[in-house]
Amino acid sequence: MNSVFAANVAAVSGGSSSSEACEVTVPVTSLGGNLESPANTCGLGASGDLNSVTPAALALQALANNGGATWTYALGAGSVAINTGASGACSTYDQRHYTRSGVCDRGAYEANGTPCTDADYDGYSLEGGACGAVD
Repeated sequence: MNSVFAANVAAVSGGSSSSEACEVTVPVTSLGGNLESPANTCGLGASGDLNSVTPAALALQALANNGGATWTYALGAGSVAINTGASGACSTYDQRHYTRSGVCDRGAYEANGTPCTDADYDGYSLEGGACGAVD
């Protein structure tokens, strides 16, 4: 739920590439709230899914170190992924271990998240409060 399928490039026969988010050899099962850009190749059809979202509307920034242990694609201002995730299905933290707030953003990046310091990734943080139990 609340995933973003975008910015994928797959090699295809003949040495060219495809910008399809999914190659549906095995159907994608959606539980809702997902977003696909730029085409509709995943067959998402559950409640709240968005298909064929233009790259401009998604407004993904370049892959970068936005905090956390792994690089992420930040959501640019005005992105249709901001505050549009399926209610009640949001994880507590984004991929960077920033707290999610209000209606969550779709994908691995929470645009208005609060950073939590969990250096050993054990689920406990230095901040406590919204970041969970104190380490």
